[in-house]
Amino acid sequence: MKRDGIWFFFIAVFAVTWGLGAAYFLIPQTIMAIFGPPSGNSWGFRIAVYAPSYIAIVTAALFAGRAGLADLFARLFRWRVGLQWYFLATFGMAALATLPRAFTSTIRLADFDILSRSHWSTWIAVGIAGFLADPGPLGEELGWRGFALPRLNQRMSGRKAALLLGTIWGVWHLPAFLIPGLPQHSLSLWAFMVSIVSDGVLIAWIVNNARGSVIVAILAHWSTNRFLVLDGAGAPYTAVFFAIAAILVLVLAGPSLGSERMPPPPAFKSK
Repeated sequence: MKRDGIWFFFIAVFAVTWGLGAAYFLIPQTIMAIFGPPSGNSWGFRIAVYAPSYIAIVTAALFAGRAGLADLFARLFRWRVGLQWYFLATFGMAALATLPRAFTSTIRLADFDILSRSHWSTWIAVGIAGFLADPGPLGEELGWRGFALPRLNQRMSGRKAALLLGTIWGVWHLPAFLIPGLPQHSLSLWAFMVSIVSDGVLIAWIVNNARGSVIVAILAHWSTNRFLVLDGAGAPYTAVFFAIAAILVLVLAGPSLGSERMPPPPAFKSK
């Protein structure tokens, strides 16, 4: 059995995030006295969301020492990849997330406000502010796609690794649906799960082909978050569009999903 720290990583990430979520149910007064009421800006929420990244750093150090840390941060700052992967991670993911909104606006003969001049005149400023305010891309991707994906690729086909990691990624979010005040509380759970597993497949495919670049993963995550619609009548369409895109990638990219282009992680640190 490979000793690469992958199961330690998953258990620790869930222990932190789900543990904080459980605390809001079991000892709400105590936990709110420490972190404040649950919200997207609370310290408790940010500690939970950033768990994948800081636990990835700890796990890499424990199981692979300096080589593990060097590899992890090399992936974080790996920027010399094909421009097409930057394009897909930003404009491609944004376009996919926007399509369901355009579709629902068309069938309802409603205005598609995302194309308005006022929207695009503020897109860059809002995008930068959203990137800094959204803890998800920076807080999660060093862990999910920087640490976990390369190790899962070594254990199974890229296709299976993407589906497994996407499923784990979705399940990890479940406490946020149960706690009022958090961003996911009002979203459609089934549409979210279908969309996030599909999104995990798409991001894995992009990152594999970008030689494990976490920068590209962060951009893809950010682009999806900025435009995704998972509440109201648009949620089912989002799930369908993302599922179709993921199925096409799974079929056309082949079983490896480009994972042969990703450098392997360092070996386990022996005593």
